[in-house]
Amino acid sequence: MISETCRLMCISVTDFLRTTLGKTLPTLFANREQAVLDAMDKELSQTPTSMFLHNSHGILAHVYRLDQGTHNALDFITRMLSSATVASNGKRTTVDAQSITKSCVDKVLNGSDRGDLGAFLKNYMLGLISHINDMLQDVQGKKSVDAKKKILKSLGVLMTQIGAATASVAPQIMATFQTMVGFPELCEETLYSWHQFITMLNAEELAPHVGSTSAAFVTSWSAFTLPARSLAKKTLKYI
Repeated sequence: MISETCRLMCISVTDFLRTTLGKTLPTLFANREQAVLDAMDKELSQTPTSMFLHNSHGILAHVYRLDQGTHNALDFITRMLSSATVASNGKRTTVDAQSITKSCVDKVLNGSDRGDLGAFLKNYMLGLISHINDMLQDVQGKKSVDAKKKILKSLGVLMTQIGAATASVAPQIMATFQTMVGFPELCEETLYSWHQFITMLNAEELAPHVGSTSAAFVTSWSAFTLPARSLAKKTLKYI
């Protein structure tokens, strides 16, 4: 079928595959399509490992956005890379997901002439918060409670990375927290990130949020778990 399509477009199969790698590889690696990757290797004379290394940012971005199957896809990728990596002593070197992700992030940062992840993310903060809100409110499809917990907790980590620049999107972040803190199953993760947010603001930036934070805690107090109440007290004590 591909051959017929390529003849119709007056393009060789090799050129077609090479041109569309950026679109096809993320799905192939996410679905662990080893047989298809091997077939592409024969056509392009490029191993699956090489294809991954030249397109790692797009592949990993797709894999980490999967609702399910992220761990399986990462395991597939790390096993493939480990089998192709041989140390100077002739032994295979184990490659883990953390190392390949860090390598990919470093490549992106170096390519943008910025060596700091926080500085790199700063300009995209509004878009990131908008995307996070869409996921939490199921705009992009129904998310499980566990997925939402991870999203909320990762928001705190994201703010830690970005630092003081988080204040530029404070209204959007506060709106997210005020909505999510009312759900008993999500309150702990929300309060964790809320504390991260509050503690990175200076006195002038914090002042507008003291009243709304206190009011939200009081309103939802009865729904808080014991760990959540401890986090809320810690935040109130800080402000």
